[in-house]
Amino acid sequence: MLDREFQRQVGEVTSRLAEQLEPDFPGAAAFMRRLGDAVQAEASEILDLYSSVTLWGGPGSVFDIGYADAAQEQERMRLLIDLVRLFESNGFHYQKARASAGIMRMWLRDWPAGD
Repeated sequence: MLDREFQRQVGEVTSRLAEQLEPDFPGAAAFMRRLGDAVQAEASEILDLYSSVTLWGGPGSVFDIGYADAAQEQERMRLLIDLVRLFESNGFHYQKARASAGIMRMWLRDWPAGD
């Protein structure tokens, strides 16, 4: 049984990501909703979705999406970092997600001022 607070927080993060992605990346938005729904339903596919190439793979993955608008891009990265933190702290471990979060933390730390 999943922790209710984990479910609530994942639902919030996946909803925010879906809202951000919807206008330009509707397929990625639908995937984020599916992941959030799987966590809410405690579905057996949670780890498969969380560790999928759709989320962490190459071109077209949620991780690989980029926005020209700096604020939008930074928010996307912060939400993905939050998602990894939530999953890691609840026993869902996936090395590529941890590595990707580390890369995004570095990018955010080194982001040029005023950009």
